[in-house]
Amino acid sequence: MVLWCSARYASKGRAAVGVLLKQTFDSTRGSTTRPATQKLYFSLTRIQSSYYSSSTEPAKTLLSVNELKSLLESDKKIRLLECGPNLSIKELYDEAHIGGSTFFNVGACSELKNELCLKYMLPDPALFSDYVEQLGVSNDSHVVVCERHDKGFFYAPRVWWMFRVFGHDQVSILSGGLGKWLAAGNALTRATTHVQRGNFRAEYRPELVRSYNDIEKLVIDGSLSKSVQLVDARSQGRFEGWEQVPGEAVGAGHVPGSISLHYAAFMDPFTKTMRSEDDLEKILKFKGVDLNKPIVATCGQGITACFISLAAFLLGKKDVPVYDGSWNEWFVRAKKEHIQELE
Repeated sequence: MVLWCSARYASKGRAAVGVLLKQTFDSTRGSTTRPATQKLYFSLTRIQSSYYSSSTEPAKTLLSVNELKSLLESDKKIRLLECGPNLSIKELYDEAHIGGSTFFNVGACSELKNELCLKYMLPDPALFSDYVEQLGVSNDSHVVVCERHDKGFFYAPRVWWMFRVFGHDQVSILSGGLGKWLAAGNALTRATTHVQRGNFRAEYRPELVRSYNDIEKLVIDGSLSKSVQLVDARSQGRFEGWEQVPGEAVGAGHVPGSISLHYAAFMDPFTKTMRSEDDLEKILKFKGVDLNKPIVATCGQGITACFISLAAFLLGKKDVPVYDGSWNEWFVRAKKEHIQELE
């Protein structure tokens, strides 16, 4: 679809944003109840965190290729994770990857036994800790996430968000992903990366996650039209109800009171990197998103919602949670009156 600005908004500031947003976007693309054992683990890991958490300053969020190369040469605590959604991407990784990297399978590092069989749900802290330890990650590691998707960004913001949810602020994203690495003339390798198992203890941050019950409460008490901003990263067509993704079981539409802001608006379509902070701020303002008010991010499956959280983080708002189940959960569980389409 094409997201555009009408002429009646062609004031100096809004016209500039119209240029940024007038581009073709690809459409993209779930929380269930947590067992009591997970809740107990969450409490225990918060106690453990005082010992395991690093006292260093948070890492720079976006890294250039040159910055990554410098870190790989000088910092033994760097753990480079190339990411993708499944084993088919892992097979591509096995064929050619950045030397020293390991593969973060977003589909594998998720809670698969949820009641609605939703994909990519946030795992519990024990599963996440075990998974990243196998990749050589420890609490004192500087994690750098590298996107393998040809968009430059897609799954990387989700991995970045997951590390933050589990208390790890030493996490960065390679701006432009693998494509930028190759464009700079850097080589790949087929050599298997052997890492020593890490020592990672998660500190769950519930303030960065929202559940179905959280969103339902906001809808029922009217908060979405008063104070809290629910920003939806899906395409305009899926949000308004006239675009259906082939093969998707859920219908189109949106949570009443939510705001549509497609994730692709945050990326430069030519460089496949995040736009400048100035542009990000203009885009959010144009869509009526106020960084001084509470924001919750949502999308189809909890993946591209992380773009909303990332963009806000880059602008200094570090507390934007993601509705983990997102639309795939909402469409199945919500009452009919809480599923809205454009009239």
